[in-house]
Amino acid sequence: MNNTNTIINNQVQPFISNGALVQSDEALRDIKGFQPIIVPDWFWWSLFFGLLVLLAWFVYRYFSNKSLVEELSLTEKIINSINSLDLSMNSREFYLVFSELSRCYLELRLGLHLMDKTAEELKPILISEPKIATNQALALTQIFARADLAKFAKQEYTEETKKHDCDFILDLISRIEDTLKLEEEKAKLSELREEADGLR
Repeated sequence: MNNTNTIINNQVQPFISNGALVQSDEALRDIKGFQPIIVPDWFWWSLFFGLLVLLAWFVYRYFSNKSLVEELSLTEKIINSINSLDLSMNSREFYLVFSELSRCYLELRLGLHLMDKTAEELKPILISEPKIATNQALALTQIFARADLAKFAKQEYTEETKKHDCDFILDLISRIEDTLKLEEEKAKLSELREEADGLR
C-alpha cells in the first residue's frame, strides 16, 4: 500500500499508512528564536542550603518536643486507665489501681513524691502545691484517705463514691494540664520578647 496525503479543507494533512506517520512539508516548521534557560550555580547552592536549614529546623523541633510528647502520652494513658476502671470490682482492688494511677500522675507532671505515703503525710505536700487549689488539695486528701481504708482496712465503698473519685481526679488532671499549657505558652512568649529585645 502506498503512502499518500489526504486533502482536508484544501490543506495537506499527514496520513498514517502501515503504522508509519507521513508528515507533509507544510506541517514541518523550524522553531526559531529558541534560547536555552541558563540557571546560575548560586541558585542551586542557595536552594540546597535553604533545604538544609529547613531540615535542621524540623530535626530541632522534633527533639526539643520529644520529652513533652512522651509526658503527654503517659498522661493520656493514665486518663484512659482511670476511665476504664471497673466500678463494680471490690473496693480494695479498685483503690489499689486508682490510687497508684493518681499518685503516678501527680509525680509525673508536678514532681510530687507521693508514693508510699499515707493520706496524712500527703496533706501538707498537696496543700503547698501552687497548681492545686487548697479546697482541691483537701478533697484529694480525703480521697487518698478512702483509698487507704479500702486497701488496708478492706472498707467497701459504693460505685457512686468510686465514680465521684474518678470524676474528681479527671477534672483535676484537666485543670493541671491547662495550667501547665498556659505556663508553657507564657515561657515561649517571654523567650520571643527577649529575642526581640536582643535584636534592637
